[in-house]
Amino acid sequence: MRRCSARLTVLFIALGPGLVSAQTAPAPKRILIHAGRLIDGIADSARREQGILIEGERIAEVGPWAAIAAKAGTAERIDLSAMTVLPGLIDAHTHILLNGDITAQDYDDQLLKESIPYRAIRATANVRASLMNGFTALRDLETEGAMYADVDVKTAIARGVIPGPRMFVATRAFAPTGMYPLSGYSWELRVPEGVQIVDGADQIRKAVREQVKYGADWIKVYADRRYSRPSPTRPTGWARSSRRTRWAGRVLTPRSGPGSTPSSTAMGSRPSSWSEW
Repeated sequence: MRRCSARLTVLFIALGPGLVSAQTAPAPKRILIHAGRLIDGIADSARREQGILIEGERIAEVGPWAAIAAKAGTAERIDLSAMTVLPGLIDAHTHILLNGDITAQDYDDQLLKESIPYRAIRATANVRASLMNGFTALRDLETEGAMYADVDVKTAIARGVIPGPRMFVATRAFAPTGMYPLSGYSWELRVPEGVQIVDGADQIRKAVREQVKYGADWIKVYADRRYSRPSPTRPTGWARSSRRTRWAGRVLTPRSGPGSTPSSTAMGSRPSSWSEW
């Protein structure tokens, strides 16, 4: 026992300095940007000769160039004095796993002819393009049949595997049977679904829990579909019900973030007119 204790003491002494140093977090990298013109969304016009001090992943301070530069010390400097700088843009409704100006045929072709891995690869190009166009945050409102591939793209960005904006994802979304594409095919064929199909309270609750489990930041519920309207003056009878939204909300509130319920008809937007499933 004494020999064992002595060995353990020596071991802890040897490891001690390493453990202490491992627990000491490195100082965040500091970057100073010299902006010739800065659009901050507050002033009526662009501010001239501004400094932006960044510490780690946070903007620490913004102000007149001379004042900020005096505080920056040895921070890395980026000279944008001949350029206009503005905060990153936010796209609050996008679908990184769909490509092109989507028609009904385009939509069917992508779900029927492109594998989910292939669509995810194309999505990596889409998020990079978004970042290069100035978007630093995306809210991706469902994968359109690509299951949880948006979570994988989000994870790859967060881990530095690929470049892209910060992402908030809705994964699969959900709608009742017959409400969402793919539709119009022979009943003998089993075709992909653009959403998770749910009918009734139990399936809604299960869908919310499942999507949160696999990484959803938002829960998306389709209120109605313009494709289902017989005419502009006669909206579909598949508009959302207040009961359905409450079912989703009761599960969502303690487990995840907010929800999204897009609507393309007046009926789908009015709680007093929501029809039952």
